[in-house]
Amino acid sequence: MGRYTAHAQEGLFDYIYEHLPEFELLLRRAAGTEYAHYVDELVEIEVSYTYKYMEVIGCERPLRSGHRGLDPYRYHRLLQRNV
Repeated sequence: MGRYTAHAQEGLFDYIYEHLPEFELLLRRAAGTEYAHYVDELVEIEVSYTYKYMEVIGCERPLRSGHRGLDPYRYHRLLQRNV
């Protein structure tokens, strides 16, 4: 990771932890608001880029086979639980 990217990421995490109650409210208590599906959207982005990365490194076939690969639904649920 480049120095700029690492520095920007550290700054983002610092900001989130400095405002943790607000972020928890945004992410966990957003039902009925425009942010109700925010975590799902972030998870979909993560899943999408994970699959792109796996294709680049040569894991294309297992992803598409469904039975031995990384199931998109299960991967989404796994990431969602850890947010």
